[in-house]
Amino acid sequence: MKIQFAAILLLTLLLLAACSTPKRGCSDIRAVNFSFDADEPCSGSVIQGDCPCVYPKLVFSPSADYTIKTAKGDSIVQWKTDGLLINKVGQKYFLKRYSFYLSDIRMSDAAGSVFTIADSISVPVKQTASDSGTITLLSDIILIGENSGSITVGNFLHSGFFRNLGFTFGLEGPQNQANITSIKMPDSPLNTDTMYLRNEYRLLGGKFFYETEAGKAGALEIGQSKKVNIPIPTDLFFEPATNLTVKLKIDFRKFFDDIDFEKHSPTQMESLLLENCRALFSVSK
Repeated sequence: MKIQFAAILLLTLLLLAACSTPKRGCSDIRAVNFSFDADEPCSGSVIQGDCPCVYPKLVFSPSADYTIKTAKGDSIVQWKTDGLLINKVGQKYFLKRYSFYLSDIRMSDAAGSVFTIADSISVPVKQTASDSGTITLLSDIILIGENSGSITVGNFLHSGFFRNLGFTFGLEGPQNQANITSIKMPDSPLNTDTMYLRNEYRLLGGKFFYETEAGKAGALEIGQSKKVNIPIPTDLFFEPATNLTVKLKIDFRKFFDDIDFEKHSPTQMESLLLENCRALFSVSK
């Protein structure tokens, strides 16, 4: 009887094992949906697969804030359309609108190791006047305007303390040669003609007014680009497998501080704006 019972028990266990289906799930610990009890990992690449892992995102939260000193201490002021500003020359001005590109976005830690996002996009690039080819770029191009809310850059697989935020202010290289007539992605930041001028994308576009009583106006149509590095507060830590939100503050006063709207030529103004763009940005918690 004992032998028969053992044989029946063994047969039952074998049948149960044969009928059970291994639980499949994401086995990448960097993913938001990492599964501790998965018996079988997702197949396919790290980013794509038939049961894909979901990765944390790098998100920019831009705000055009600036700080003014008052008798009661520092006060944060929100930039507003038509909000009056005064530069170091004493000229009054305001921005009617603005938009600009950031690209080549990267984060670095205290050791100097550089981290970028993990996903890429295909971009049509002009080869001739009538034809274009396709290149693959990191999907790290964003367009920021006065009405921008949180902007998702892409998948970011890293965590810990970061010490610097780096990016290119504007577009350069193949990105700036993207063929706007061939871009099919409706949500692509490159799929806009408001920043496309003379067969290239502008670094920054918009309009400003100065000596407001006279209503004098100037256009922002900068086509150059500049690499920028911004220090990050040392106590800013990002948890593993969670979205990394970078609060990017923009102070346009510093952008125009050294510019004389009456004396500087458009070329001189463009050069000064590029020199000032590093001071334009700061990262806050």
